[in-house]
Amino acid sequence: MTTTAAKTSNDSKAGDGVGCLVVIIVAVVWYLGYTFWYAPSHREEVSAQPGAAGGRVADQRQEALGAVLIQVVLSIPDASPRLERLQGGNLDIYLTTREFQEVPYPDRSEFIGRVGKVWCAGLDRTFFPTVQFRDIKTGQVLGSYSCLLGKATLGN
Repeated sequence: MTTTAAKTSNDSKAGDGVGCLVVIIVAVVWYLGYTFWYAPSHREEVSAQPGAAGGRVADQRQEALGAVLIQVVLSIPDASPRLERLQGGNLDIYLTTREFQEVPYPDRSEFIGRVGKVWCAGLDRTFFPTVQFRDIKTGQVLGSYSCLLGKATLGN
C-alpha cells in the first residue's frame, strides 16, 4: 500500500514540473512574439486624458518626442519629420530619403546614435526598443538605433 502512495506522490511531482515548464515556454513565446513581431509594427495608443493611468510615462515620452524632434531639426534644418510612437517603446521617424541624405554619410551613424540616445534615455528597455529612420514614401528603413545594444546601424 505504501508503494502505491509513494508512486502517486512522485507522479504528481513530475506532473507539476511539466506544468511549470509549459507555462514558462508559453510566457517566453508570448514575450518574443510581442517584442519582435507585434510591438514594432503597432502604434501606441496615446491617452488624451490628463492624469490617466500611466500618465507620467506618457508625459516622459512626450518630452522625449520633443527632444528627438529638436535633435533631428538641428541636424537637418529643412526636414519635416513625422514621429510615430510604437508599442514596446519603439519609435519610427519618417523622413524623405533626400532629407536623410542631407546628413553626410560619414556622420550618419553618429546622427542616428545621438537621436536614438535621446529617445532611449529613461526608457524602459523590457521589450528591446529601437528607433528607426524610415523613408516616408516607401517605408524602407534608412537607419536604426537599438536602445538595448546602444548601437546605430545604417540601412541599405
